[in-house]
Amino acid sequence: MADVLVVARPNLDRVWRLASPLAPGGRSSYERVEDRYGGGGFFTGAALIALGHRVRLVATLADDAQGRAFRDDLIKMGFDLENVKMVAGRTIPVEVLIDPSGERTIIVSALAEHAPVAALPPAAADVVYVNARRLEPRVMEAAMKRSLVVAQAPLEPDQRRPCHVLVASRSDLTAAQLADPSAFSRAVAGEAMEAFVLTDGALPVRIFSAAGEVGIPVAPVAPIEDSSGAGDVFCAGLIDALIRRQSIADSVRFGGDRAARFLIDRTNLFEASTA
Repeated sequence: MADVLVVARPNLDRVWRLASPLAPGGRSSYERVEDRYGGGGFFTGAALIALGHRVRLVATLADDAQGRAFRDDLIKMGFDLENVKMVAGRTIPVEVLIDPSGERTIIVSALAEHAPVAALPPAAADVVYVNARRLEPRVMEAAMKRSLVVAQAPLEPDQRRPCHVLVASRSDLTAAQLADPSAFSRAVAGEAMEAFVLTDGALPVRIFSAAGEVGIPVAPVAPIEDSSGAGDVFCAGLIDALIRRQSIADSVRFGGDRAARFLIDRTNLFEASTA
């Protein structure tokens, strides 16, 4: 078992199942609405717990009835919430719109944004995983001196993520960033970065490192109506394999396997596996 510090927000998602795709100026109806837990803090953390690791979550939750209930459920699932702060305010759901093809549109309230993470817990962790909207680069540089640091590429162009392994989804990058992935990743993660992992849905995962570029095929999965959380579960599998000292290529394969299992049956998130 490893000690993993997860710096990422758990969310309350409000999922809208649309009857037709969104179209500019158009009108769409929905078939049903459901509330559920989501966000990188929840999905990646839960998957890591299922894989046998201790997960210390660094995040904030609103100090209202929903936030307190969420906190209680996270504790029941095995999360260490010593570094979760309860802040004044109300829980604002993340709106997730899913059309019949599975295409997602995510809407986050600007009121739900919090200040950048300015410090991490003093106790060292084996791995630090960062999927926060804003975080001070100096915090990650300090963490790299004592832990393996894996990070999701930031969505904001002004943000840096010093880390050993940088992960990004192709759909989150601009055409300019995709034109030279190696240069983009070095600019974001710094020269100490060992690998840049670029996912692309059902297409092969591309790995950029000092050894060059390689593509790792992903496990085929039948069409599904909801891929929410798959990327977060992929990162959990990737981290687990890296903890077990697997190569970056084998770690990507294991992450892909965990994500595929999750897509086939979302309850797999909570099933332990050392495969």
